[in-house]
Amino acid sequence: MAFHRCHEGAPSWTSEGAVNHGRGMRIVETYEWSDPRLPAVKHSIMNFDSYPGGEDGRGIMSQFANRLDGPDGSWAGTVTAMQYVDGRGVGQDTYVGEGAYEGLIAIMFCDTAGCEGQIFEGEMPPMPDPLDPPAQ
Repeated sequence: MAFHRCHEGAPSWTSEGAVNHGRGMRIVETYEWSDPRLPAVKHSIMNFDSYPGGEDGRGIMSQFANRLDGPDGSWAGTVTAMQYVDGRGVGQDTYVGEGAYEGLIAIMFCDTAGCEGQIFEGEMPPMPDPLDPPAQ
């Protein structure tokens, strides 16, 4: 899978101590997916926090809201990702299909080399209730 990234606008910035907060960065990426149901162009809005990483750089954690829109249908979803101080990044994308893809869920695990995942028919299972603390 190959992709191209274009930043459409700078985020708003704030800082708390050594942590920088970026909000509202708009990104357009073009992918060559192996599954034709996934449209090539992905629009994203990213919020991220950048943490100090010593002399090696900064670690970044981020949340994205994403859309892939095509002529037959669309996918809307989210990504939770992190970037190591050496520039490697990893994340999990979860998309819900719309239009021709209604009733489908796509889950992908992505890193700086590309994405790997699967499209499922159905809905995501419910999240379990939070665990209780251990009894003492």
